[in-house]
Amino acid sequence: MESLFEVYRYLGRTGQAADLAERLATLSERLNEPAQVARWRSQKAIVRAGEPLNRVMVRIGERFVELDDAFPARGESVEFVYRRSRPTLSTVQARVGAGEKLGAAGDLEGALASFREAAALDPHDPHSRYLAGVTLSYLERASDALEFYRDTERLAPGWFNVRAYLALARKMALGRVETELFRPITALLADAEEGAAERLEFADDVLEDHPDLAIVHLGRGAALRRLERREESVAALRRGLDCVDDDDVKTRLYLALGIASTRAEERRALLEEAAALNGNLVAAAMATIALRAEERDRGA
Repeated sequence: MESLFEVYRYLGRTGQAADLAERLATLSERLNEPAQVARWRSQKAIVRAGEPLNRVMVRIGERFVELDDAFPARGESVEFVYRRSRPTLSTVQARVGAGEKLGAAGDLEGALASFREAAALDPHDPHSRYLAGVTLSYLERASDALEFYRDTERLAPGWFNVRAYLALARKMALGRVETELFRPITALLADAEEGAAERLEFADDVLEDHPDLAIVHLGRGAALRRLERREESVAALRRGLDCVDDDDVKTRLYLALGIASTRAEERRALLEEAAALNGNLVAAAMATIALRAEERDRGA
């Protein structure tokens, strides 16, 4: 029955999917599984109302819940996951997996071919198109990458980094930013502790020629934070906010500044901006949960 529910979702037969969700909720009641009852009643309401093409759900411990229903207790682990209105076909997953292996081995052309094959298998799949766009960007073919980023955004608005990459690829296609900078610039978004000094040096070099590239200011702020240079990090993030021209990076800047702020009123205002803007879905969800955690702690 659960598999049939996913088939109905994929085919866009929302009425049948909603009816089946109700049957699953009723079955869960008979099995005395209240969490599953709540899950299927929620799924019924969502598909009946018209499921978004793409949204973020929250994993709290072992439970997956909608963002509107996510109120983690203190100490509970939280993970953010994408949920599309259509499941990914297993044949597509296989081709994407093969492409990822080829890309990891350095065969970008082979990876691109696999991603194109996966996209041809499913007109609704965003991830194969997203990865094709990233691969084309690595190959310094920004104009070709734009087509795949646009398709990704059409099929799954806000999928991973697509909005930030689309904005960056546009600048590269117009000759405003060198195409060879795509890979190292996007590496700044990883925000890993290791290599922070090297990322900071790279960001400083790029900003000499491109002082208004907000995505680099975002990465620079993250690197400075990793190096425990808090005041410089905040200044870098504020500089990014002054010149940002896409909502994905703007959402992340609001979130990062909100987390960094030591003033409660400013922190709340910045997090509310991030949540409302929703340019980057995960960053907006993180801001929403952070606001709820603060409200919970105040109530305690």
